[in-house]
Amino acid sequence: MKTFLKKFIKSPKTVGSFVPSSHKLISSMLKNIDFLEDLLIVEFWAGTGVITKQILKKISPNSKILVFEIHSEFIDELNKIKDPRVKIIHDWAQNITNYLNWEKADVIISGLPFGSLPKKLGKSILDESHKNLKLNGKFVQFQYFLQNKKDIFNTFKNHKISLQLLNFPPAFIYKCEKLHD
Repeated sequence: MKTFLKKFIKSPKTVGSFVPSSHKLISSMLKNIDFLEDLLIVEFWAGTGVITKQILKKISPNSKILVFEIHSEFIDELNKIKDPRVKIIHDWAQNITNYLNWEKADVIISGLPFGSLPKKLGKSILDESHKNLKLNGKFVQFQYFLQNKKDIFNTFKNHKISLQLLNFPPAFIYKCEKLHD
C-alpha cells in the first residue's frame, strides 16, 4: 500500500489511484472467466500485483500470464511473485504484439488509466488489444470515470458496464468480447 501511495503522489496520471484494487473489484472483474481452461492472460498496469495474485489462485497449471507495467517501483514488487506461469514485462501496453510470439490472448485484464493517457495512445492500446485477442476473447477494464466509453464501445462491439461500489474509489467495469477480426 505504501508503494502505491508514493507512486501515485509522484505520477498520478499514470498510476490512477493511491490504493490497490479491492477484493470485490477483482472478484467482479474475474467473474465469468473460465479458469478451468488453459488460458493466455495479459494484464495491463498490474501495479503491485493484487489482481495478478488473484488470477494465479484461479488459473490452471498450464495457463500463462503476461503482466505489463511501466513503473520501476511496481516492477520490483511484481518480481517478488515467484511463479513460472507469470512473465513480468517492463513496457507499454501498446507493444503487446512484441511479447505474444504469434499467439493470441484469451483474456486481457486492464487497469489502465485511459482518462489520463493521451487519446491517441489510449486508442492505440485498445486497437492492439483487439488485434491480439482470440475470437470470442475477453477484454476486461476497470476505470473510475467513463470518459473513453465511446472508444471502448467502438473497438469492442459486444460490451457491458457495471459499477463496483465496494472499491475506493468506486469503479466501472467494462466486460467486452471480441466478435470479429
